[in-house]
Amino acid sequence: MNDAHPKLGLALIARDEADVLPGLLASIEGAFDQVALLDTGSRDATTDAFRRWASGEALRHPGFSWRLEQFAWNDDFALARNTAQELLSTDWVAWADADDELTGAASLREITRRAAPDVAALAAYYDYARSPGGGPLVDQWRIRVVRAGRGRWRYPVHEQQLVEGRVEPIEPSVTCWVHTRSHHGGRERGRRNARLLRQWLRDEPDSLRALDYLGREEALAGHHDDAASLFRRYLELDPAWTGERVLVHGTDGLNSGQEVEIVVRPEKMALHSEEAPPPRSHCALRGTVTEVVYLGTSTTYGVRTDDGAQVVVYRQNAATEGGDDFAPGQVGWLSWLPEHSYVLGSVQEGGGS
Repeated sequence: MNDAHPKLGLALIARDEADVLPGLLASIEGAFDQVALLDTGSRDATTDAFRRWASGEALRHPGFSWRLEQFAWNDDFALARNTAQELLSTDWVAWADADDELTGAASLREITRRAAPDVAALAAYYDYARSPGGGPLVDQWRIRVVRAGRGRWRYPVHEQQLVEGRVEPIEPSVTCWVHTRSHHGGRERGRRNARLLRQWLRDEPDSLRALDYLGREEALAGHHDDAASLFRRYLELDPAWTGERVLVHGTDGLNSGQEVEIVVRPEKMALHSEEAPPPRSHCALRGTVTEVVYLGTSTTYGVRTDDGAQVVVYRQNAATEGGDDFAPGQVGWLSWLPEHSYVLGSVQEGGGS
């Protein structure tokens, strides 16, 4: 790795994206040292569009390199993304979807050059959807640029990139990702996602992430009974899943010092900045924000506690006491009132989180 002038690459996966891919490629001209496209079975001009742009980019910017490979699709987005990023030989690896465009992409080289040695990844603002009036409807922060070898994708659908190390946000006014496609084709993608989620649940019946996302897909499709059943399963799962519990001591009704497992509903938790811990009367844990999803009336935060548990915090944006706004990589406090803790039982020897 050249710390003074680190190389920056972009990994793409695409299938039948000839209508939107040129917009993405135009927005990144001159911004990357290497771009790799993993085509998952296009029957349109997607690969021709990429080959034409990449050949021109190499003429315009000597030193630029590119790769185009084919991939036999097997219903696993994480595998495809991991394969795509492995095509790159750069110091930093970014990713985008074919229907995205980047604003300020040329700034990414300087941002990575200035990144502190302990920064493993950079999170960027994602302007995903807007209302008919032009206001933000759905936006979120996503990890977008990772040091080579420090990030790995998981989950076959609604995939997530796991990063080893500190995540730092990029100032949105400098660089951000913008989703350009309208909701055309949304129903087809919803059916595809639902099919992949059902397959995921057949393989992992107790996956809370799959239950959550499939419940949302069923609700959006108008299958409210199915959605309710999935959400009930979500709430009734075995408490041994570490992502939905925390460890406390001295709970009323148990012996002082005895470790117990509790569950707290996500909407009962709040996030606070590290400099402003919650009141002593509240339960509290330190954690690092890993994911932020803004959905207009609500925001969902994924938080990894210092002991490694992954916790979800749900906030109504209209609430008057919703805590501070956070970006991925920020450290803060999770808090909730003691009456919102539901004791599930004592931790067995060798257990706990």
